[in-house]
Amino acid sequence: MNGFNRPPTPPVSEDSSLEARKTPFEAMRHTIGRFLQSKRVTRSIEVAKSAVFVVIFGSVVGIAAACAADGFVYLFKKMNDLLHISNAASGTESVWLWIICVPTIGGLTVGLFNRYINPDKPQGPPDVIAAAQLGHSKVPFKSGMATAGAALISLGSGASVGGYGPIVHLGATIGVAFRRFAYSGGGHIANIGIGCGVAAAIAAAFNAPLAGMFFAHEVVLRHYSLRAFAPITVAATMGYLVTAVILKRPPLFQIEHIGNLDAWEYMSFMTIGVTGALVAVAFMKSILFSQKIANRVPINPAFKPAIAGFTLGLVALQLPELLGLGTSLLQNAMVPESISASHMGLLLIGKLSMTALCLGFGFVGGVFSPSLVLGVLFGSLVGLVLQPIMPGASDSLGVFAICGMAAVTTAVIGAPISTILIILELTRNYELTTAVLLSIVFSNLVSYRVFGRSFFDHVLNTRGVDLSLGRDQLVVERASIKDCISTQLIKTKFTEKQLALFKRMVLADSFNAQVVDEHGQYVGTVSLNQLMENYSESNEALVGHLDIESKPTIKEDTSLQEALDSINSAGHALPVLSGSTQQLVGVVEYTDLVRSYRSTLAGIRQEENAA
Repeated sequence: MNGFNRPPTPPVSEDSSLEARKTPFEAMRHTIGRFLQSKRVTRSIEVAKSAVFVVIFGSVVGIAAACAADGFVYLFKKMNDLLHISNAASGTESVWLWIICVPTIGGLTVGLFNRYINPDKPQGPPDVIAAAQLGHSKVPFKSGMATAGAALISLGSGASVGGYGPIVHLGATIGVAFRRFAYSGGGHIANIGIGCGVAAAIAAAFNAPLAGMFFAHEVVLRHYSLRAFAPITVAATMGYLVTAVILKRPPLFQIEHIGNLDAWEYMSFMTIGVTGALVAVAFMKSILFSQKIANRVPINPAFKPAIAGFTLGLVALQLPELLGLGTSLLQNAMVPESISASHMGLLLIGKLSMTALCLGFGFVGGVFSPSLVLGVLFGSLVGLVLQPIMPGASDSLGVFAICGMAAVTTAVIGAPISTILIILELTRNYELTTAVLLSIVFSNLVSYRVFGRSFFDHVLNTRGVDLSLGRDQLVVERASIKDCISTQLIKTKFTEKQLALFKRMVLADSFNAQVVDEHGQYVGTVSLNQLMENYSESNEALVGHLDIESKPTIKEDTSLQEALDSINSAGHALPVLSGSTQQLVGVVEYTDLVRSYRSTLAGIRQEENAA
């Protein structure tokens, strides 16, 4: 074989020659570097960083929220002891004047506190839900702490209000305080701090981590976000560990044993669900009615809680169990023969009316705890009424009490799954939980038809936040069009020549020109077709001689949904006016609005489905 037939030698690249000249150590280091830069390794590193972030963030928020919740409960119970509210509520003899003065002075203190220290309206779970649903995640720390302070005074002075609502808001406030870390490490959603704080607070309050986790998703977030699921679970677990394992606080109540349940009893549990929903509706409407009455009372709002406190003190002279949170009443109502049926009926009416009065006239607290007490009283009352009729009803009084509690509570807070889990985790009784299922299902069916999903949703609906429309519609209705406004438009005046305007529009490739007066305010729109009809090189006519069409306009603070509704009937573009001066600031195109609409929905889907 001669030299001409020898196969050509493959060219040696510069990289290959450099590779050949490397030492074994340098080659190995280069290989490891290329491996670390691969997509698989990069993805693994991101997953590891995300896992570390989930553990740290969820743990920190969970511990902080649980400590705050336990501290809140400890402080108002300590106040109850110091002010002898605990003795009065448990039936121990107390001076009648003291029973009247303590809630009255407490109401006056709350009113003055809200006026001078917390001038903003005290917040609660509805504000937390709105912050999560609207996507702004604004739960101000200062307002949150002030609301907790007002609730602490209310509960400490014996007001018939709930403590778990303030605890939920306090947990959300703490979660938002740590929320800024959610923007780093893992790119978590903006309202993840709210969910973690709420889950930890509920888990700490009830010794129920599963209920806390599902409450955050079911009531606050309204979706089971994959991104939020892990940190919320960690936060709920840490909240439970702080309360149950470290502080060793016993659960709110516990049923050690229940008798065998007969078939007829399951039918009665369905009845409790239906009638319990009516009790819940009466409770919620009483609060709303009390608020209306309070608004009509012609006195300074700072003194209105004192009126409720004075009235509560008078009633407490005969029914001292109505003072405070009602924990002892909650436990005693489950014990057969501890309270007569007639006395239990009076307590049921008294608790409903006094709680509505206190909340309506300005005491700060929640509706969660009162609904528990009302439900237990109602369920036990049903059991006592059935004792002479049905055999074995006295043995299952605790079951009737729990079913009544579940029926009333789930209708008030609108959380059937969370209520089921609270019962399961508090009682550790599967058979009892199956009985509770029937009461919860029928209660939700009735209350939703008669009142709505929950008291929280009704409050938000009165503020213009209708959650029944779905989160997509709600976010679109609150989305701004500012990013869609284009300032690249053709403006003209009556005095401009039509020919000059025609040339400007052709050069700018614009089909419409917006006519404004000498003050820059919108007058109407001129189309390119109009100018083409009158086109002539010798045309000296002015724009004012044209038939100027006045199109519908929108303001720069118009929502995305409103802009889409307007542009569907007006054409492919809308003039945008300033809200204060009515001057033309730009136009919005149909394509830009649709693009913003799709981007908004894509952001919601990413939040709910991204891992």
